[in-house]
Amino acid sequence: MSPVGSNPTPSAVSRSTRALSNTSGASTERGMEIVEAALRRIEEAIHRQAESRTVTHDQVTDADLDELIALMSEAASAFIGGDLRRYFALMNHTEDFTLMAPTGGDTIHGSDTSDEALEEMQRFFRRGQATLEVVETYASGDLAVLVVVERQHGEVGDYPEQDWSLRVTLVFRRESSAWRLAHRHADALAHPIPFDHLASLARGEVHREL
Repeated sequence: MSPVGSNPTPSAVSRSTRALSNTSGASTERGMEIVEAALRRIEEAIHRQAESRTVTHDQVTDADLDELIALMSEAASAFIGGDLRRYFALMNHTEDFTLMAPTGGDTIHGSDTSDEALEEMQRFFRRGQATLEVVETYASGDLAVLVVVERQHGEVGDYPEQDWSLRVTLVFRRESSAWRLAHRHADALAHPIPFDHLASLARGEVHREL
């Protein structure tokens, strides 16, 4: 044994270096095995997630989108015509449905289809007709989006018959092979407005023509 504080002999250094090298090599190999195992688990999880999807973008066909457009066109006419029961029969809303109404304000969550609410809306939307002008459609997974202009005339509230056209974005989600409306965002800017009018609206001021 070398005295304390003395320099190690060359043979002792060689033995220590070999031992350290063997230990380091084993640790590195074990570390690589752990990393490779983790990567395999990630790949398997991604594969399982892909297989679990029942609807893919390729499965949303042009026929599906045409069906949605026809359904929404009929529903829009039913709505402005005051046939709200027909509207909700055609346009089934999701449980997490959201509405950004053309009158502005906070986003509305959910749908009130009680008899009282339907009767009130039927009195407000007295009569009218609508056609759907499709601007663009999108589809991904179990979602479909329609960007449209609802070209419509009718009697709404205390106003005589007039143009009530709306620019609308509709988000549909397919649930159990049936399309349901998840989101509707509408505004009444189908016709251009002056920038100062837009500024007034952004401030929350009501624009009144002189």
